[in-house]
Amino acid sequence: MSVQRFRDLLAGFLSRARVSDMNSPGPPPTQVERAVEELEGARTKKRMDAATRRREMISLLLIEVVIIILFGYYVRYDPAAEAPCPDKNKKGEDGRPVENPSEYPPLHQVMPMFQDINVMIFIGFGFLMTFLRKYAFSAISFTLLISAITIQWAILCHGFYQLIAGERVIRVGISQLVEADVAAAAVLISMGAVLGKTTVFQLIFMALVETALYVTNLTIGIDHLQAADVGGSIFVHAFGAYFGIAVALALGPPMSTEDDESTYVTDIFAMIGTVFLWMFWPSFNAVLSDGDEQYRIVINTYLALTASCIVCFCASSIVSPRNKFTMVHIQNATLAGGVAIGAASNMMTLPWGALAIGGLGGFLSVISYQYLQPMLLQNYDLHDTCGVHNLHGLPGVFGGCASALLASLASVDDYSSSLYLIFPARAPFEDTFELNEAIGDLPQITAGKDRTALNQAGIQLLATVITVAIASLGGTITGLLMRSISTKLHDDEEMFQDETFWGLPPPALASASQSSQSLVRCSN
Repeated sequence: MSVQRFRDLLAGFLSRARVSDMNSPGPPPTQVERAVEELEGARTKKRMDAATRRREMISLLLIEVVIIILFGYYVRYDPAAEAPCPDKNKKGEDGRPVENPSEYPPLHQVMPMFQDINVMIFIGFGFLMTFLRKYAFSAISFTLLISAITIQWAILCHGFYQLIAGERVIRVGISQLVEADVAAAAVLISMGAVLGKTTVFQLIFMALVETALYVTNLTIGIDHLQAADVGGSIFVHAFGAYFGIAVALALGPPMSTEDDESTYVTDIFAMIGTVFLWMFWPSFNAVLSDGDEQYRIVINTYLALTASCIVCFCASSIVSPRNKFTMVHIQNATLAGGVAIGAASNMMTLPWGALAIGGLGGFLSVISYQYLQPMLLQNYDLHDTCGVHNLHGLPGVFGGCASALLASLASVDDYSSSLYLIFPARAPFEDTFELNEAIGDLPQITAGKDRTALNQAGIQLLATVITVAIASLGGTITGLLMRSISTKLHDDEEMFQDETFWGLPPPALASASQSSQSLVRCSN
């Protein structure tokens, strides 16, 4: 064999060897190599997530700057909170000028109930949502954040309608703070339907849109229709529930619900929220009333809550497997009486009527949790994390129907002249003997539309239908927009987990995961 021939054979062999090496898969990577690859991927993902979170927080900061500018231009103190500024046209008995009075109740009369509502919003709602085993940080902290931005925006939204009505500035007093707290309650109800499935900025966007629609719907129902809903069964609970359900339906169900579970410990924390809500619910319904009406609201609400509590325990045991209590029923349906009685809480239900409405509300809530919610998830892909439809939606609609029934039975014989304070549209026309006689009894009565009892009942039902329609349509549009304005969470990696948003200590993260698994095994 010549030297040239040997060289050609060697070159061919080496060429074939190189091609074989390129095509062969090679030995499988070791555990160390796999760990390095996963770490590099995780670092890349974290860099991307960090950039998204940074953009969202910068956007929130810009929103806050805009709100501060709007407050600076439009918002002023209520006269009672202004520095002394005597009205020279008004004189006291001593001939000296008196200060401009506020049209709202004094602070010391409203402040205790205002603080009760704050406890409900920030502790009650917050702890009630901590049942998810890996989402407690986010549940209670996002409740604080979303409530804060909603309170500011609600003051402006309420005030814009005052500006449209001819006011020059937006006045802020204790009553406006209470109304803003109530708006935050509606938003938190909606938040319960999508808990664990959205980014922070998606929640903020939902809160801003919903607050504007909430105030609009409230203006339609109270100012134009003149429906009665002192405790918010219709305009707060039903609106918030169906808005949140529509958002959840538009976002779609999560692909994985592995972490959409509770543990023994997280259910205890959620039950703390239930107890706080249960205790302070009478203040929520009664805060914007006074006199005998407020007294009646407290009695009716408390009795309704006791009835829903008792019926809830009974119904939960009856419908649950092996006739044992189910914690999700107790955490939620015990509160349904406060929702159901809300719209009728200032009416003459009589004590037995309050018990009946509260008991029916609790029973309806348990049945909805046990049977309706699984059916909606299976047939319509409606994933409602907290079950707001069961606690707020159906009991809220039931409360609207109960208020219609009681409105149809209301008469001057039962209410005297206070009937025209509960149902302002039922007051006689202006410049009539009946109106002057009623004003003689209660000077705060104003001319109405001389509406009949049956007409008022129809208005109560109409307000309920309009509220559900506005909430459902608005929630659907908002949910579709939420899908496009922010990065979607990865179903199996980021939903229902604090680690998506919070810097958790590694040892605590590992121990929390292990304890959650052990507690789930123990509970089973």
